Amino acid sequence: MKTFRHGDVQLIAVDGIPDGAKSLGERKMLAAGEKTGHSHAVDLGELFEDRNGVLYLKVQKKAKLKHEEHSTKTLAPGVYRIGIKRQYLPDGGWANVQD
Repeated sequence: MKTFRHGDVQLIAVDGIPDGAKSLGERKMLAAGEKTGHSHAVDLGELFEDRNGVLYLKVQKKAKLKHEEHSTKTLAPGVYRIGIKRQYLPDGGWANVQD
C-alpha cells in the first residue's frame, strides 16, 4: 500500500472509487487550514465523496499537491483515499489535527 503524508493530510493509493461515491467535480482543495487559512490543494484531479463522507481523489496525469507550509509533492496517476490526521484528546475523544 502506497501512502503519502502532506502535513495533516494523508493520501492512500487504492484500487478504485467505491460504488455509490458522488463526484464533487474538479474541486482543487483537499483540506482547508482551520488555523492558518492555508489549504492542501491539487492542480489536477477529480474528487469523489462516499456515503460516509470519505474523500477520494482520481488523478489521470501527474498532479502537484501544494500547501504554503510544506514542500510540493507530485502524485502519480491513480486513485487516492484522503484522510486527515487525528489526535487523541484527554477527555477520551478524537479530533482532526488542525493545520
